[in-house]
Amino acid sequence: MPSITEIDTALTDLWGASAPATWNRNRAAIASWLIWCQTKKHWPAPSVPADAERRKGNADETHAVAKTPSTGCCYAATSRSWSTVVRPRDHS
Repeated sequence: MPSITEIDTALTDLWGASAPATWNRNRAAIASWLIWCQTKKHWPAPSVPADAERRKGNADETHAVAKTPSTGCCYAATSRSWSTVVRPRDHS
């Protein structure tokens, strides 16, 4: 089983220069795996080093796009009947 120093070195070498979201995601995965080793397998495993703290993400102005009814193939996939699919108008 890796030592706490090896865990710290691996986190830093692999994701030390990554964006906060990447660091936090991978740190959480390692922490989860170590907890699984301890609790489910009863293997001696270290915890994530205390100095490998979560990083604060960058605030941005990104917002989720509102869900709205769509037409065409997306509408067809959720429609009860293919006959209700919105089709282009016949301009003849």
